[in-house]
Amino acid sequence: MKISRAGTVLLVFMLVITLVFSAVWVNPVKAQTPTAVIAIFPEFSTTTTSENCNEQEIFVRVENVTNLFGYAVNFSWTSSIPNAIQVLEISNAGFLDDGFILVKVINNDLQTGRFHMNQVQPASHKNGTGNLVRIRFKTLLPNATVTFNVDAGTKISSGIEPNPTIPSTTRGGRVFTTSDTSICNTGATTMLSFLSSPM
Repeated sequence: MKISRAGTVLLVFMLVITLVFSAVWVNPVKAQTPTAVIAIFPEFSTTTTSENCNEQEIFVRVENVTNLFGYAVNFSWTSSIPNAIQVLEISNAGFLDDGFILVKVINNDLQTGRFHMNQVQPASHKNGTGNLVRIRFKTLLPNATVTFNVDAGTKISSGIEPNPTIPSTTRGGRVFTTSDTSICNTGATTMLSFLSSPM
């Protein structure tokens, strides 16, 4: 069967169009944005009831963030032994500049805490990894496992409209309490602070 010149051109045109659309649908271009992580840091630590060093710190940290300007951190803890620790203070940990504190609440009865803060102009947006909230607590009872969780409602924000919320996931951590005084001799508080510094 002989195909006319016009038919040949039409056939080639249809073939080209088919190949172009196949490439678009088979290999669509997708933007891959890293998801930030909001985590308890260190993830595992040991604290002591020894009177000389029974106050320690852990942190709520953000990892791999871009354009951070503010945060709303909600956390809670549960213990295998009731009242094994008492949270004494929560504060901005320094990754963001000190700013306007919207919420600052500790409830040791409910075992919850909330710290919400935004930087103020002319502070710059922050990128990378660093500690958001410092949690200072006192260890009261040994042999307990205290699990800290980053709770629902926790958000990190760029402050840039119309979509200021930065996508993130969360990760908890555990504190093991002991009466071992050797932790004091090795400088546990200093060690925890060192481990908790941004990498």
